[in-house]
Amino acid sequence: MLKGILFFLSFTLLGLFAEEPIRTWTSSDGRTLEARFIEQIDESIKIRLSNGRLFSVPLNRFSSIDQEYVQQLIQNRKQLISRKPDQFYLEDDDWEGYIKGGAIVLSKSGEVWVKEGQSDFIEDYENIRPPKWRYPRIGEVLMVGYQINTRQTGILDLLLTNGTVIRFQPNSEVYIKTYFQELITAEPILTLEEFDQEISPSMVKFRLDVGEMIVDTKKLDKKSSFYIESRLGVSGIRGTAFRLKVVNDAQQLEVLYGQVDTLYQKKELVPLLNKQVSEFKNEETSVISQLSEEKISEISEICTILNEKSSAAKTDYLLEKQEEANPPFVL
Repeated sequence: MLKGILFFLSFTLLGLFAEEPIRTWTSSDGRTLEARFIEQIDESIKIRLSNGRLFSVPLNRFSSIDQEYVQQLIQNRKQLISRKPDQFYLEDDDWEGYIKGGAIVLSKSGEVWVKEGQSDFIEDYENIRPPKWRYPRIGEVLMVGYQINTRQTGILDLLLTNGTVIRFQPNSEVYIKTYFQELITAEPILTLEEFDQEISPSMVKFRLDVGEMIVDTKKLDKKSSFYIESRLGVSGIRGTAFRLKVVNDAQQLEVLYGQVDTLYQKKELVPLLNKQVSEFKNEETSVISQLSEEKISEISEICTILNEKSSAAKTDYLLEKQEEANPPFVL
């Protein structure tokens, strides 16, 4: 009976994880083979060759790189938080409250354009010109409805009023779809680097039509949500650093640490963990592999730059910018 229960549990847990890719394994004496990791049992691992044959091999017979690969996979599987596709995405109406947050322009270089959204409260008789594309100002607060275009040479760094930092690389087209945030009540003299968790609970949604963004978030509150939408799917973040690239009918997600779940158009929910990368093309199943050291270094360097630029920001400054994102309604 106990064996049956353990078998069922192991089978159920394996079903939570995406299938690992076929990769090249190197034995301690230099020989190589192409196989897919299945599971670890005590000191051995189970691998499946491309022809379908299954083998159990002591882990110490493989190279140190292969052993590190297995250790990272096991660590990721222990940390995985399972989510259901039908409970993954929260609508704006699910948020209780009306106070908003904003995205502060930390820095910019090259050609960066922004355009604010059209107000919902303009009557037909009012002679108000529609918003136009313009250059953003350092310290300016971009609010819900703003569009961002970094053109061929532009780079834009943002600090959200919940403590998240974002960089948009050249040729990115972005839309700030939703940003609710509870009023900031933290001690005004605290700096951002003193926070491990976001400044106050929030619901944030960006739409990345094309381009590349690097994001480093604080740990989100239980009631919070952070989504990045594209033509191919929606990525949900809980507290992580990652890079998302969207080009035409394909996107690539690279997770430095933490967990990012993506719900693709086919209702396929794909979790991605520490140092993993997934590639997805329209009408194809996502492919997951390990993030290369080069890409880990690239993302880490940008996150370090963003955090250095924002770390000295105090909560009273963030509250001031949140108030700018909530201008008084004038009749």
